[in-house]
Amino acid sequence: MRASVAGRSPIDREVRELILRLARENPRWGCVRLGGELRKLGIRVGATTIRSLIRTARLGPAPRRTGPSWTEFLRAQAGGIIACDFFTVETAWLRTLYVLAFIELGSRRIVVSPSTAHPDAVWVTQQARNLALGLDDRPTVLRFLIRDRDTKFGRSFDEVVRSEVVRVILTPNQAPNANAYAERLIETIRAECLNWSLILGRRHLDWTLRGYAEHYNRCRRHRGLDLATPLAEAGEPAPVSHPTCPPAPPARQAPVPGTFPARYGESRPRPGFSSKRAGPWDRWISGRRTPASTGRRPRSGGSRGSSSPRWSGGASSGCTAYRRRSRACHGW
Repeated sequence: MRASVAGRSPIDREVRELILRLARENPRWGCVRLGGELRKLGIRVGATTIRSLIRTARLGPAPRRTGPSWTEFLRAQAGGIIACDFFTVETAWLRTLYVLAFIELGSRRIVVSPSTAHPDAVWVTQQARNLALGLDDRPTVLRFLIRDRDTKFGRSFDEVVRSEVVRVILTPNQAPNANAYAERLIETIRAECLNWSLILGRRHLDWTLRGYAEHYNRCRRHRGLDLATPLAEAGEPAPVSHPTCPPAPPARQAPVPGTFPARYGESRPRPGFSSKRAGPWDRWISGRRTPASTGRRPRSGGSRGSSSPRWSGGASSGCTAYRRRSRACHGW
């Protein structure tokens, strides 16, 4: 016989549906409150069991069980939210540098701070002031700033942000998905810029990130913006020509005979070969070059005992000139 397994008996279907109904109709009731209300009906269910049922049904915790989720909140208020986060960069001399990055959720425009090796409260507060100076030029008003609970952010940072009538929202502990936009921005900077560069120092890092931020805001297309650039989404016209966006190179042209093509359709002569149609070797082959025209003393022919000059313009001179031309062209 099969031994019986000891344990609690499963909850009845009617009781389970009653618990979920009470949780939906009373979003401010917690697990303990729901267990107390069930005891009025003579039903004893533990708070842990009620919490497991609510999690299985994905109703969420109290008191906002029916309100918008975090993702829905970010999408609804994206035009007035800016997120920020720190990231580190290791230099070639094994030195750690810290950078603070900001991203506007609505327009995807980014602001990258100068790097530092000691991100103290004074430095972080100054970055908040620099950000506040650029908020006046925005077409929309910022309402929220999302940051994590890093100890580098002090009270002075929050005070500067609140002075611009912006509310600071702190993400939960060890919850990087709550600040997903900033985390994704840092991953993009590493994948497209830093992973392809060997940073030598602080000035080199600032120059690299400044150029990438300019490219990100003016030239990089975003799927979330319907393949538009952040500055175009923010209502700022992008310049026609910019140093980080060079014009397209001209179409490659057919190379001239006797040349090989350069990078942008240009042509430069091949070493040891003239691009002219009638060169000196052609005159030697045709027999036009004679000792009288060159002013040289005629030499004996190729065969012994022959007194005919080599440059007389005969068949032997043409073959010899052809061999010399081949040696000059191919480096034989």
